[in-house]
Amino acid sequence: MGLPVPIECLQEIFEHLQNDLKSLYTILFVNKLWCINAIPILYRNPFILLNETLFTTHNHKDAFEIYGDKILLLLENYLKYLTQEQKLEWEEKGIKLPEIIEPSLFDYLSFLRILPLPELQHSILLWSNKIIEVRNNRKFIELEMNKLFLTKCKNINTLMIDESSELPELVNNSLPNFYNLNFICSKLLEISKLEKIIPHCDKIKVLSILRFGKRTSIENRFTIPKLINKPKALEKFYWESVKDYDELSISKSLEKHINSLTHIEIYTYFSCHIISIISKCKNLKTLRFAKSFLNNIPQFINDDDVGFDKFIDITPFTYPKITFPNLQELFFGGIPTNFYHFEILLKNTNHSLKKLGLGWSNSIDSLNLYCENLNFLNLKLSFHDFDKFFQVSELPKFLTKLVFNSKDSPDLYQRADRNINEFLIHLSNILPKKIKFIHLGLFYKNYSIDSLKTFLLNCQTNLEFPLELILPFDTCSIIEERNHIVQNFTKLKVLTENSWILFLYFCLNDCKNCSTCHGGLLNNEEDNPIEPFKEIILIKHCSCWKNHIECLVSNLYQDQDSEVNNYEIEMDDGFIYT
Repeated sequence: MGLPVPIECLQEIFEHLQNDLKSLYTILFVNKLWCINAIPILYRNPFILLNETLFTTHNHKDAFEIYGDKILLLLENYLKYLTQEQKLEWEEKGIKLPEIIEPSLFDYLSFLRILPLPELQHSILLWSNKIIEVRNNRKFIELEMNKLFLTKCKNINTLMIDESSELPELVNNSLPNFYNLNFICSKLLEISKLEKIIPHCDKIKVLSILRFGKRTSIENRFTIPKLINKPKALEKFYWESVKDYDELSISKSLEKHINSLTHIEIYTYFSCHIISIISKCKNLKTLRFAKSFLNNIPQFINDDDVGFDKFIDITPFTYPKITFPNLQELFFGGIPTNFYHFEILLKNTNHSLKKLGLGWSNSIDSLNLYCENLNFLNLKLSFHDFDKFFQVSELPKFLTKLVFNSKDSPDLYQRADRNINEFLIHLSNILPKKIKFIHLGLFYKNYSIDSLKTFLLNCQTNLEFPLELILPFDTCSIIEERNHIVQNFTKLKVLTENSWILFLYFCLNDCKNCSTCHGGLLNNEEDNPIEPFKEIILIKHCSCWKNHIECLVSNLYQDQDSEVNNYEIEMDDGFIYT
Protein backbone atom coordinates (compact mmCIF):
# COMPACT_ATOMS: atom_id res chain seq x y z
CA MET A 1 0.00 0.00 0.00
CA GLY A 2 1.39 3.40 -0.95
CA LEU A 3 2.19 6.18 1.47
CA PRO A 4 -0.67 8.64 2.13
CA VAL A 5 -0.46 12.01 0.40
CA PRO A 6 0.47 14.77 2.91
CA ILE A 7 -2.41 17.13 3.71
CA GLU A 8 -0.38 20.12 2.52
CA CYS A 9 0.05 18.50 -0.91
CA LEU A 10 -3.66 17.67 -1.10
CA GLN A 11 -4.57 21.27 -0.30
CA GLU A 12 -2.17 22.56 -2.94
CA ILE A 13 -3.72 20.25 -5.55
CA PHE A 14 -7.26 21.24 -4.56
CA GLU A 15 -6.32 24.93 -4.74
CA HIS A 16 -5.20 24.35 -8.32
CA LEU A 17 -8.70 22.99 -9.06
CA GLN A 18 -10.54 25.88 -7.41
CA ASN A 19 -12.30 26.84 -10.66
CA ASP A 20 -13.02 23.27 -11.75
CA LEU A 21 -16.45 22.69 -10.20
CA LYS A 22 -16.89 19.17 -11.53
CA SER A 23 -13.56 17.93 -10.16
CA LEU A 24 -14.16 19.51 -6.75
CA TYR A 25 -17.55 17.78 -6.46
CA THR A 26 -15.95 14.46 -7.39
CA ILE A 27 -13.30 14.90 -4.70
CA LEU A 28 -15.98 15.15 -2.00
CA PHE A 29 -16.82 11.46 -2.42
CA VAL A 30 -13.29 10.01 -2.31
CA ASN A 31 -12.95 9.87 1.48
CA LYS A 32 -13.49 11.96 4.61
CA LEU A 33 -10.04 13.58 4.53
CA TRP A 34 -10.41 14.71 0.92
CA CYS A 35 -13.92 15.98 1.59
CA ILE A 36 -12.86 18.04 4.64
CA ASN A 37 -10.09 19.71 2.64
CA ALA A 38 -12.12 20.32 -0.53
CA ILE A 39 -15.27 21.80 1.06
CA PRO A 40 -13.66 25.12 2.13
CA ILE A 41 -12.41 25.67 -1.44
CA LEU A 42 -15.69 24.70 -3.06
CA TYR A 43 -17.70 27.03 -0.81
CA ARG A 44 -15.27 29.93 -0.94
CA ASN A 45 -16.95 31.28 -4.05
CA PRO A 46 -19.87 28.91 -4.77
CA PHE A 47 -22.26 31.26 -6.61
CA ILE A 48 -19.88 32.26 -9.38
CA LEU A 49 -18.77 28.66 -9.91
CA LEU A 50 -22.36 27.43 -10.12
CA ASN A 51 -23.62 30.25 -12.31
CA GLU A 52 -20.75 29.82 -14.76
CA THR A 53 -22.20 26.38 -15.49
CA LEU A 54 -25.70 27.84 -15.69
CA PHE A 55 -24.74 30.45 -18.28
CA THR A 56 -24.42 27.70 -20.91
CA THR A 57 -28.25 27.43 -20.73
CA HIS A 58 -29.91 30.62 -21.93
CA ASN A 59 -33.51 29.82 -20.95
CA HIS A 60 -34.08 30.26 -17.18
CA LYS A 61 -36.79 27.61 -17.06
CA ASP A 62 -34.63 25.06 -18.87
CA ALA A 63 -31.69 25.99 -16.66
CA PHE A 64 -33.69 25.22 -13.55
CA GLU A 65 -34.87 21.89 -14.97
CA ILE A 66 -31.23 20.91 -15.51
CA TYR A 67 -29.53 22.54 -12.53
CA GLY A 68 -32.42 23.24 -10.16
CA ASP A 69 -31.43 20.64 -7.56
CA LYS A 70 -27.93 22.11 -7.30
CA ILE A 71 -29.31 25.64 -6.90
CA LEU A 72 -31.72 24.62 -4.15
CA LEU A 73 -29.09 22.57 -2.34
CA LEU A 74 -26.71 25.52 -2.40
CA LEU A 75 -29.34 27.96 -1.13
CA GLU A 76 -30.56 25.47 1.50
CA ASN A 77 -27.08 25.36 3.00
CA TYR A 78 -27.47 29.05 3.84
CA LEU A 79 -31.21 29.18 4.59
CA LYS A 80 -30.47 27.06 7.66
CA TYR A 81 -28.80 30.10 9.21
CA LEU A 82 -32.03 32.14 9.29
CA THR A 83 -33.28 32.86 12.80
CA GLN A 84 -36.62 31.46 13.96
CA GLU A 85 -38.12 34.94 13.71
CA GLN A 86 -36.94 35.29 10.11
CA LYS A 87 -38.31 31.87 9.21
CA LEU A 88 -41.74 32.85 10.54
CA GLU A 89 -41.65 36.00 8.39
CA TRP A 90 -40.84 33.90 5.31
CA GLU A 91 -43.66 31.48 6.07
CA GLU A 92 -46.14 34.36 6.52
CA LYS A 93 -45.32 35.34 2.92
CA GLY A 94 -46.11 31.80 1.78
CA ILE A 95 -42.49 30.77 1.21
CA LYS A 96 -42.02 27.20 2.37
CA LEU A 97 -38.53 26.58 3.73
CA PRO A 98 -36.96 23.11 3.71
CA GLU A 99 -37.20 21.20 6.97
CA ILE A 100 -33.92 20.75 8.83
CA ILE A 101 -33.74 17.04 9.61
CA GLU A 102 -30.20 17.07 10.96
CA PRO A 103 -27.56 19.76 11.56
CA SER A 104 -25.01 20.58 8.86
CA LEU A 105 -21.66 18.86 8.96
CA PHE A 106 -19.91 22.10 7.98
CA ASP A 107 -20.21 25.78 8.82
CA TYR A 108 -20.71 26.93 5.22
CA LEU A 109 -20.94 30.62 6.11
CA SER A 110 -17.43 30.52 7.55
CA PHE A 111 -16.01 29.37 4.20
CA LEU A 112 -17.49 32.20 2.10
CA ARG A 113 -14.80 34.66 1.00
CA ILE A 114 -16.31 36.13 -2.17
CA LEU A 115 -19.87 37.45 -2.22
CA PRO A 116 -21.05 38.28 -5.76
CA LEU A 117 -24.49 39.83 -5.25
CA PRO A 118 -25.36 39.70 -9.01
CA GLU A 119 -24.63 35.95 -9.05
CA LEU A 120 -26.68 35.37 -5.90
CA GLN A 121 -29.49 37.34 -7.55
CA HIS A 122 -29.25 35.09 -10.61
CA SER A 123 -29.55 31.96 -8.46
CA ILE A 124 -32.68 33.36 -6.78
CA LEU A 125 -34.08 34.31 -10.18
CA LEU A 126 -33.76 30.72 -11.38
CA TRP A 127 -35.40 29.51 -8.17
CA SER A 128 -38.26 31.99 -8.64
CA ASN A 129 -38.95 30.75 -12.18
CA LYS A 130 -40.01 27.43 -10.68
CA ILE A 131 -41.93 28.41 -7.53
CA ILE A 132 -44.58 31.14 -7.70
CA GLU A 133 -44.30 32.07 -4.00
CA VAL A 134 -40.62 32.76 -4.51
CA ARG A 135 -41.35 34.74 -7.68
CA ASN A 136 -43.84 36.96 -5.86
CA ASN A 137 -41.34 37.71 -3.08
CA ARG A 138 -38.09 37.76 -5.03
CA LYS A 139 -36.99 41.24 -3.87
CA PHE A 140 -37.73 40.33 -0.26
CA ILE A 141 -35.67 37.13 -0.59
CA GLU A 142 -32.76 39.01 -2.18
CA LEU A 143 -32.69 41.54 0.65
CA GLU A 144 -32.94 38.87 3.32
CA MET A 145 -30.22 36.71 1.78
CA ASN A 146 -27.93 39.69 1.24
CA LYS A 147 -28.49 40.77 4.84
CA LEU A 148 -27.69 37.26 6.04
CA PHE A 149 -24.40 37.14 4.15
CA LEU A 150 -23.34 40.69 4.90
CA THR A 151 -23.96 40.44 8.63
CA LYS A 152 -23.08 36.81 9.40
CA CYS A 153 -20.13 36.10 7.08
CA LYS A 154 -17.25 37.76 8.87
CA ASN A 155 -14.68 36.16 6.57
CA ILE A 156 -15.89 37.83 3.36
CA ASN A 157 -13.05 39.73 1.77
CA THR A 158 -14.52 40.46 -1.67
CA LEU A 159 -17.88 42.06 -2.42
CA MET A 160 -19.18 42.34 -5.98
CA ILE A 161 -22.15 44.61 -6.66
CA ASP A 162 -23.81 46.21 -9.66
CA GLU A 163 -26.72 48.57 -10.31
CA SER A 164 -29.28 45.82 -9.73
CA SER A 165 -27.95 44.73 -6.34
CA GLU A 166 -30.36 45.01 -3.42
CA LEU A 167 -28.56 46.26 -0.32
CA PRO A 168 -30.30 46.06 3.08
CA GLU A 169 -30.13 48.78 5.69
CA LEU A 170 -26.72 48.35 7.23
CA VAL A 171 -25.82 49.01 10.84
CA ASN A 172 -22.36 50.19 11.85
CA ASN A 173 -20.09 47.36 13.03
CA SER A 174 -22.52 44.80 11.59
CA LEU A 175 -20.43 44.25 8.46
CA PRO A 176 -17.00 42.80 7.91
CA ASN A 177 -14.34 45.26 6.78
CA PHE A 178 -13.95 44.33 3.14
CA TYR A 179 -10.46 43.96 1.74
CA ASN A 180 -11.62 43.74 -1.87
CA LEU A 181 -14.51 45.59 -3.46
CA ASN A 182 -15.41 44.77 -7.04
CA PHE A 183 -17.83 47.50 -7.98
CA ILE A 184 -19.37 46.88 -11.42
CA CYS A 185 -21.83 49.49 -12.59
CA SER A 186 -23.19 50.73 -15.90
CA LYS A 187 -25.80 53.24 -14.81
CA LEU A 188 -25.87 53.38 -11.04
CA LEU A 189 -28.55 56.00 -10.35
CA GLU A 190 -29.10 55.39 -6.64
CA ILE A 191 -26.36 57.15 -4.73
CA SER A 192 -27.58 55.54 -1.50
CA LYS A 193 -26.15 52.16 -2.58
CA LEU A 194 -22.63 53.51 -2.67
CA GLU A 195 -23.09 55.58 0.46
CA LYS A 196 -24.10 52.43 2.36
CA ILE A 197 -20.86 50.71 1.42
CA ILE A 198 -18.32 53.52 1.90
CA PRO A 199 -18.26 53.48 5.76
CA HIS A 200 -17.14 49.84 5.65
CA CYS A 201 -14.27 50.33 3.21
CA ASP A 202 -11.44 51.39 5.52
CA LYS A 203 -9.41 48.24 4.92
CA ILE A 204 -10.07 47.81 1.22
CA LYS A 205 -6.94 46.75 -0.64
CA VAL A 206 -8.50 46.09 -4.07
CA LEU A 207 -11.01 48.42 -5.74
CA SER A 208 -12.53 47.65 -9.14
CA ILE A 209 -14.87 50.20 -10.76
CA LEU A 210 -16.03 49.02 -14.19
CA ARG A 211 -18.63 50.12 -16.73
CA PHE A 212 -19.08 53.50 -15.08
CA GLY A 213 -21.57 54.72 -17.69
CA LYS A 214 -22.48 58.20 -18.91
CA ARG A 215 -25.94 57.84 -17.42
CA THR A 216 -24.50 57.67 -13.92
CA SER A 217 -25.79 60.62 -11.92
CA ILE A 218 -23.59 63.66 -11.17
CA GLU A 219 -23.87 62.92 -7.45
CA ASN A 220 -22.34 59.50 -7.99
CA ARG A 221 -19.48 61.05 -9.92
CA PHE A 222 -18.58 62.86 -6.72
CA THR A 223 -19.18 59.76 -4.65
CA ILE A 224 -16.64 57.62 -6.54
CA PRO A 225 -13.70 59.81 -5.38
CA LYS A 226 -15.04 59.48 -1.81
CA LEU A 227 -14.99 55.72 -2.21
CA ILE A 228 -11.40 55.81 -3.53
CA ASN A 229 -10.33 58.11 -0.71
CA LYS A 230 -11.86 56.02 2.10
CA PRO A 231 -9.33 53.13 2.25
CA LYS A 232 -6.13 53.68 4.18
CA ALA A 233 -3.89 52.11 1.54
CA LEU A 234 -5.14 50.78 -1.80
CA GLU A 235 -2.92 48.15 -3.40
CA LYS A 236 -4.86 47.32 -6.59
CA PHE A 237 -7.03 49.68 -8.65
CA TYR A 238 -9.12 48.82 -11.74
CA TRP A 239 -10.84 51.66 -13.58
CA GLU A 240 -12.93 51.78 -16.76
CA SER A 241 -13.72 55.32 -17.85
CA VAL A 242 -15.98 56.91 -20.45
CA LYS A 243 -15.22 59.46 -23.12
CA ASP A 244 -14.82 63.08 -21.97
CA TYR A 245 -15.17 62.11 -18.31
CA ASP A 246 -13.24 64.54 -16.10
CA GLU A 247 -10.89 62.27 -14.17
CA LEU A 248 -9.18 65.03 -12.23
CA SER A 249 -11.13 64.15 -9.07
CA ILE A 250 -10.26 60.47 -9.53
CA SER A 251 -6.55 61.22 -9.85
CA LYS A 252 -6.63 63.51 -6.79
CA SER A 253 -8.19 60.74 -4.73
CA LEU A 254 -5.56 58.27 -5.95
CA GLU A 255 -2.79 60.65 -4.86
CA LYS A 256 -3.26 59.32 -1.34
CA HIS A 257 -2.31 55.81 -2.46
CA ILE A 258 0.73 56.40 -4.70
CA ASN A 259 3.07 54.67 -2.24
CA SER A 260 0.84 51.64 -1.64
CA LEU A 261 -0.44 50.93 -5.18
CA THR A 262 1.26 47.92 -6.76
CA HIS A 263 -1.31 46.99 -9.46
CA ILE A 264 -3.21 49.36 -11.80
CA GLU A 265 -5.43 48.46 -14.75
CA ILE A 266 -7.06 51.14 -16.92
CA TYR A 267 -9.63 50.31 -19.59
CA THR A 268 -11.16 52.09 -22.61
CA TYR A 269 -9.93 55.70 -22.15
CA PHE A 270 -6.56 56.89 -20.88
CA SER A 271 -6.66 60.51 -19.72
CA CYS A 272 -3.66 62.69 -18.98
CA HIS A 273 -4.76 62.91 -15.32
CA ILE A 274 -4.66 59.14 -14.87
CA ILE A 275 -1.33 58.78 -16.73
CA SER A 276 0.16 61.54 -14.59
CA ILE A 277 -0.85 59.92 -11.30
CA ILE A 278 0.44 56.52 -12.46
CA SER A 279 3.86 58.07 -13.13
CA LYS A 280 4.13 58.79 -9.38
CA CYS A 281 3.48 55.17 -8.33
CA LYS A 282 7.05 53.96 -7.93
CA ASN A 283 6.09 50.66 -6.30
CA LEU A 284 4.01 49.37 -9.20
CA LYS A 285 4.43 45.68 -10.03
CA THR A 286 1.64 45.40 -12.65
CA LEU A 287 0.41 48.05 -15.11
CA ARG A 288 -2.15 47.34 -17.82
CA PHE A 289 -3.75 49.61 -20.44
CA ALA A 290 -6.37 47.52 -22.23
CA LYS A 291 -9.63 47.56 -24.17
CA SER A 292 -11.17 45.08 -21.75
CA PHE A 293 -10.38 41.96 -19.79
CA LEU A 294 -11.81 38.74 -21.25
CA ASN A 295 -11.29 35.27 -19.76
CA ASN A 296 -8.51 36.63 -17.54
CA ILE A 297 -6.69 38.00 -20.58
CA PRO A 298 -6.27 41.76 -21.25
CA GLN A 299 -7.42 42.73 -24.75
CA PHE A 300 -5.60 44.81 -27.35
CA ILE A 301 -7.35 47.78 -28.99
CA ASN A 302 -7.77 47.20 -32.74
CA ASP A 303 -7.76 49.79 -35.51
CA ASP A 304 -11.46 49.25 -36.24
CA ASP A 305 -12.58 49.46 -32.59
CA VAL A 306 -14.98 52.33 -31.87
CA GLY A 307 -15.27 54.02 -28.49
CA PHE A 308 -11.70 53.46 -27.31
CA ASP A 309 -8.52 55.53 -27.11
CA LYS A 310 -6.24 53.88 -29.65
CA PHE A 311 -3.27 56.13 -28.85
CA ILE A 312 -1.87 56.69 -25.37
CA ASP A 313 0.27 59.68 -24.44
CA ILE A 314 2.76 58.53 -21.80
CA THR A 315 4.85 61.71 -21.75
CA PRO A 316 4.70 61.90 -17.90
CA PHE A 317 6.57 58.57 -17.79
CA THR A 318 9.61 60.30 -19.37
CA TYR A 319 9.97 63.07 -16.79
CA PRO A 320 13.17 63.21 -14.69
CA LYS A 321 13.27 60.93 -11.62
CA ILE A 322 10.32 58.85 -12.89
CA THR A 323 11.21 55.18 -12.47
CA PHE A 324 9.41 51.86 -12.11
CA PRO A 325 12.10 49.67 -10.52
CA ASN A 326 9.60 47.02 -9.33
CA LEU A 327 7.44 46.76 -12.47
CA GLN A 328 7.18 43.09 -13.44
CA GLU A 329 4.19 43.11 -15.82
CA LEU A 330 3.29 45.70 -18.46
CA PHE A 331 0.41 45.32 -20.92
CA PHE A 332 0.17 48.17 -23.44
CA GLY A 333 -3.05 47.56 -25.39
CA GLY A 334 -2.95 50.80 -27.38
CA ILE A 335 -0.21 52.52 -29.39
CA PRO A 336 2.09 55.10 -27.75
CA THR A 337 1.93 58.53 -29.35
CA ASN A 338 5.71 58.45 -29.32
CA PHE A 339 7.61 55.13 -29.60
CA TYR A 340 10.70 56.73 -28.06
CA HIS A 341 8.68 57.48 -24.92
CA PHE A 342 7.83 53.79 -24.66
CA GLU A 343 11.50 52.87 -24.89
CA ILE A 344 12.23 55.32 -22.07
CA LEU A 345 9.52 53.59 -20.04
CA LEU A 346 11.22 50.24 -20.66
CA LYS A 347 14.58 51.72 -19.69
CA ASN A 348 13.10 53.11 -16.46
CA THR A 349 12.13 49.59 -15.34
CA ASN A 350 15.83 48.71 -15.00
CA HIS A 351 15.30 45.15 -16.34
CA SER A 352 12.58 44.36 -13.79
CA LEU A 353 9.97 43.41 -16.43
CA LYS A 354 9.05 39.72 -16.69
CA LYS A 355 5.76 39.94 -18.65
CA LEU A 356 5.10 42.30 -21.55
CA GLY A 357 2.24 42.77 -24.01
CA LEU A 358 2.51 45.18 -26.93
CA GLY A 359 0.84 45.66 -30.30
CA TRP A 360 3.61 46.82 -32.62
CA SER A 361 7.08 45.70 -33.72
CA ASN A 362 9.02 48.99 -33.53
CA SER A 363 10.14 48.39 -29.94
CA ILE A 364 11.05 44.68 -30.14
CA ASP A 365 14.74 45.46 -30.66
CA SER A 366 14.73 47.42 -27.40
CA LEU A 367 13.76 44.35 -25.38
CA ASN A 368 17.30 42.96 -25.24
CA LEU A 369 18.56 46.36 -24.11
CA TYR A 370 16.04 47.02 -21.35
CA CYS A 371 14.19 43.74 -20.62
CA GLU A 372 16.83 41.06 -20.27
CA ASN A 373 14.77 39.21 -17.61
CA LEU A 374 11.60 39.03 -19.72
CA ASN A 375 10.03 35.54 -19.70
CA PHE A 376 6.58 36.19 -21.28
CA LEU A 377 5.95 38.22 -24.42
CA ASN A 378 2.50 38.80 -25.97
CA LEU A 379 2.73 40.35 -29.45
CA LYS A 380 -0.20 41.45 -31.56
CA LEU A 381 1.20 42.35 -34.95
CA SER A 382 -0.16 43.57 -38.26
CA PHE A 383 1.27 42.44 -41.59
CA HIS A 384 2.68 46.01 -41.72
CA ASP A 385 4.91 44.99 -38.80
CA PHE A 386 6.56 42.12 -40.66
CA ASP A 387 9.45 44.17 -42.09
CA LYS A 388 10.43 45.34 -38.62
CA PHE A 389 10.03 41.85 -37.20
CA PHE A 390 12.36 40.39 -39.83
CA GLN A 391 15.04 42.81 -38.61
CA VAL A 392 14.93 41.26 -35.12
CA SER A 393 18.02 39.10 -34.71
CA GLU A 394 17.24 37.60 -31.30
CA LEU A 395 14.61 37.60 -28.56
CA PRO A 396 15.36 38.00 -24.82
CA LYS A 397 17.35 34.96 -23.69
CA PHE A 398 15.17 34.12 -20.66
CA LEU A 399 11.92 34.12 -22.65
CA THR A 400 9.87 30.97 -21.92
CA LYS A 401 6.41 31.93 -23.21
CA LEU A 402 5.55 33.65 -26.49
CA VAL A 403 2.13 34.58 -27.87
CA PHE A 404 1.47 35.91 -31.39
CA ASN A 405 -1.89 37.34 -32.40
CA SER A 406 -2.82 39.84 -35.09
CA LYS A 407 -4.94 42.88 -35.79
CA ASP A 408 -5.55 41.58 -39.31
CA SER A 409 -7.71 38.89 -40.87
CA PRO A 410 -5.87 35.67 -41.81
CA ASP A 411 -6.95 36.31 -45.41
CA LEU A 412 -4.72 39.42 -45.56
CA TYR A 413 -1.45 37.55 -45.14
CA GLN A 414 -0.78 37.55 -48.90
CA ARG A 415 -0.68 41.36 -48.88
CA ALA A 416 2.42 41.30 -46.67
CA ASP A 417 5.83 41.74 -48.29
CA ARG A 418 6.93 38.66 -46.39
CA ASN A 419 4.47 35.80 -46.01
CA ILE A 420 3.57 33.56 -43.07
CA ASN A 421 6.00 30.83 -44.15
CA GLU A 422 8.95 33.21 -43.96
CA PHE A 423 7.66 34.48 -40.62
CA LEU A 424 7.51 30.96 -39.17
CA ILE A 425 11.01 30.06 -40.32
CA HIS A 426 12.47 33.37 -39.12
CA LEU A 427 10.78 32.90 -35.74
CA SER A 428 12.38 29.47 -35.32
CA ASN A 429 15.82 31.03 -35.97
CA ILE A 430 15.52 33.71 -33.27
CA LEU A 431 13.83 31.69 -30.52
CA PRO A 432 15.77 31.60 -27.25
CA LYS A 433 16.72 28.09 -26.19
CA LYS A 434 14.66 28.24 -22.98
CA ILE A 435 11.31 28.81 -24.74
CA LYS A 436 8.63 26.34 -23.58
CA PHE A 437 5.32 27.71 -24.86
CA ILE A 438 4.24 29.33 -28.13
CA HIS A 439 0.73 30.32 -29.15
CA LEU A 440 0.20 31.26 -32.80
CA GLY A 441 -3.09 33.06 -33.45
CA LEU A 442 -5.40 32.53 -36.40
CA PHE A 443 -3.61 35.11 -38.55
CA TYR A 444 -0.70 32.65 -38.82
CA LYS A 445 -2.74 29.65 -39.97
CA ASN A 446 -1.80 29.80 -43.66
CA TYR A 447 1.61 28.20 -43.31
CA SER A 448 2.81 25.44 -45.62
CA ILE A 449 3.67 21.90 -44.61
CA ASP A 450 7.34 22.51 -45.43
CA SER A 451 7.58 25.66 -43.32
CA LEU A 452 6.01 23.79 -40.40
CA LYS A 453 8.59 21.01 -40.79
CA THR A 454 11.43 23.52 -40.94
CA PHE A 455 10.10 25.34 -37.89
CA LEU A 456 9.93 22.13 -35.84
CA LEU A 457 13.33 20.89 -37.04
CA ASN A 458 14.91 24.17 -35.95
CA CYS A 459 13.12 23.84 -32.61
CA GLN A 460 14.54 20.33 -32.28
CA THR A 461 18.05 21.69 -32.85
CA ASN A 462 17.86 24.87 -30.79
CA LEU A 463 15.52 24.36 -27.83
CA GLU A 464 16.30 22.82 -24.44
CA PHE A 465 12.75 21.71 -23.62
CA PRO A 466 9.79 20.11 -25.42
CA LEU A 467 7.61 22.88 -26.80
CA GLU A 468 3.97 23.41 -25.87
CA LEU A 469 2.67 24.72 -29.17
CA ILE A 470 -0.83 25.96 -29.91
CA LEU A 471 -1.02 25.67 -33.65
CA PRO A 472 -3.76 27.18 -35.83
CA PHE A 473 -4.74 25.41 -39.00
CA ASP A 474 -6.61 26.20 -42.18
CA THR A 475 -9.74 24.03 -42.35
CA CYS A 476 -9.31 23.89 -46.14
CA SER A 477 -5.88 22.29 -45.82
CA ILE A 478 -5.02 18.61 -45.51
CA ILE A 479 -5.37 18.09 -41.77
CA GLU A 480 -4.12 14.48 -41.88
CA GLU A 481 -0.70 15.54 -43.12
CA ARG A 482 -0.33 18.21 -40.46
CA ASN A 483 -1.52 15.79 -37.81
CA HIS A 484 1.14 13.30 -38.93
CA ILE A 485 3.85 15.94 -38.50
CA VAL A 486 2.61 17.05 -35.08
CA GLN A 487 2.28 13.43 -33.94
CA ASN A 488 5.80 12.49 -35.02
CA PHE A 489 7.42 15.54 -33.47
CA THR A 490 5.54 14.67 -30.29
CA LYS A 491 7.13 11.22 -30.40
CA LEU A 492 10.51 12.89 -30.85
CA LYS A 493 9.70 15.01 -27.77
CA VAL A 494 10.14 18.22 -29.71
CA LEU A 495 6.49 18.93 -28.86
CA THR A 496 4.66 18.08 -25.66
CA GLU A 497 1.84 15.56 -25.59
CA ASN A 498 -0.55 18.41 -24.71
CA SER A 499 0.27 20.09 -28.02
CA TRP A 500 -0.94 17.07 -29.94
CA ILE A 501 -4.04 16.61 -27.75
CA LEU A 502 -5.11 20.19 -28.44
CA PHE A 503 -4.40 19.82 -32.14
CA LEU A 504 -6.57 16.68 -32.26
CA TYR A 505 -9.35 18.39 -30.35
CA PHE A 506 -9.43 21.41 -32.65
CA CYS A 507 -9.52 19.12 -35.68
CA LEU A 508 -12.61 17.25 -34.50
CA ASN A 509 -15.70 18.55 -36.24
CA ASP A 510 -17.72 16.02 -34.24
CA CYS A 511 -16.94 17.94 -31.08
CA LYS A 512 -19.16 20.80 -32.20
CA ASN A 513 -22.10 18.53 -31.37
CA CYS A 514 -20.59 17.25 -28.13
CA SER A 515 -23.11 17.23 -25.29
CA THR A 516 -20.37 17.83 -22.73
CA CYS A 517 -18.35 20.78 -24.01
CA HIS A 518 -20.71 22.06 -26.77
CA GLY A 519 -17.63 22.73 -28.89
CA GLY A 520 -16.79 25.53 -26.49
CA LEU A 521 -13.10 25.45 -27.36
CA LEU A 522 -13.71 25.56 -31.10
CA ASN A 523 -14.54 29.22 -31.55
CA ASN A 524 -12.50 30.13 -34.59
CA GLU A 525 -13.08 33.81 -33.92
CA GLU A 526 -11.25 33.48 -30.60
CA ASP A 527 -7.67 34.68 -30.91
CA ASN A 528 -6.74 34.74 -27.22
CA PRO A 529 -3.83 32.74 -25.86
CA ILE A 530 -4.91 29.56 -24.15
CA GLU A 531 -3.64 29.96 -20.63
CA PRO A 532 -1.43 27.35 -20.34
CA PHE A 533 -3.42 24.30 -21.24
CA LYS A 534 -6.13 24.54 -18.61
CA GLU A 535 -8.31 23.36 -21.49
CA ILE A 536 -6.68 19.92 -21.24
CA ILE A 537 -8.64 19.41 -18.01
CA LEU A 538 -11.86 20.32 -19.84
CA ILE A 539 -11.06 18.08 -22.77
CA LYS A 540 -10.47 15.07 -20.52
CA HIS A 541 -13.90 15.61 -18.97
CA CYS A 542 -15.41 15.77 -22.44
CA SER A 543 -16.97 12.87 -24.33
CA CYS A 544 -14.68 13.77 -27.25
CA TRP A 545 -11.75 12.55 -25.17
CA LYS A 546 -13.20 9.06 -24.73
CA ASN A 547 -14.67 8.80 -28.21
CA HIS A 548 -11.89 10.22 -30.35
CA ILE A 549 -8.68 11.27 -28.61
CA GLU A 550 -7.76 8.92 -25.77
CA CYS A 551 -7.25 5.89 -28.02
CA LEU A 552 -4.84 7.84 -30.24
CA VAL A 553 -2.87 9.22 -27.30
CA SER A 554 -2.64 5.85 -25.56
CA ASN A 555 -1.13 4.35 -28.72
CA LEU A 556 1.30 7.22 -29.22
CA TYR A 557 4.33 5.59 -27.63
CA GLN A 558 3.56 1.90 -28.27
CA ASP A 559 6.13 1.45 -30.98
CA GLN A 560 8.03 4.65 -30.29
CA ASP A 561 11.51 3.11 -30.25
CA SER A 562 11.28 1.57 -33.68
CA GLU A 563 9.52 4.54 -35.23
CA VAL A 564 11.67 7.29 -33.73
CA ASN A 565 14.94 5.59 -34.56
CA ASN A 566 13.91 5.32 -38.19
CA TYR A 567 11.93 8.53 -38.46
CA GLU A 568 12.89 10.63 -41.45
CA ILE A 569 11.48 13.83 -42.92
CA GLU A 570 11.87 14.58 -46.58
CA MET A 571 11.67 18.21 -47.67
CA ASP A 572 10.87 19.61 -51.10
CA ASP A 573 14.55 20.46 -51.56
CA GLY A 574 15.36 16.73 -51.68
CA PHE A 575 17.25 16.61 -48.39
CA ILE A 576 16.28 14.00 -45.83
CA TYR A 577 16.42 14.96 -42.15
CA THR A 578 16.60 12.34 -39.41
